[in-house]
Amino acid sequence: MNKTAYKAYQMNTTVAIGNAECTALLFSKAAQHIQNAIEAIEAKKPEERFNETEKARTILVHLQASLDRESSEAKVQDLIKILDAFYMRSTVFLTQINIRNDVKLAEALIYNFREMAMSFHKVQQENDQKDKGRPIELRETYGASPVGYEQGSEQPPAVQGLRESLLL
Repeated sequence: MNKTAYKAYQMNTTVAIGNAECTALLFSKAAQHIQNAIEAIEAKKPEERFNETEKARTILVHLQASLDRESSEAKVQDLIKILDAFYMRSTVFLTQINIRNDVKLAEALIYNFREMAMSFHKVQQENDQKDKGRPIELRETYGASPVGYEQGSEQPPAVQGLRESLLL
């Protein structure tokens, strides 16, 4: 195959990442929006602060809506209750940040979001390790490896760039 055509194919290959990794990236992006809100508070730009907290709220609302409430497993239901409470409490905190211009609360929320991002990233790594060497059709959805690279090899630049752009 022509090397130029092969490189073009590689660059245009769709990269899929697991659900846990997507969730980690969303938490990182929410933390970035809160950081931007802190900068807006310090610059006395209330409209910008509001817009940034609303972006973080939108991420939380969609994460909360994506919880699998139909699962019959007790462990899953317990986790859903914990995550649901976390999302609701975080949403209330976002409102408080807007009302009070509360930088300390915003910093605490950033810390929590980064911790959640690291936890979900760790879950994805564990699932990827568990699925290493298994045929793709037998892999669980949340543990599937990105298209275009084998387990254990370096991630493609598209995934690295996405992760770097979303992580602070």
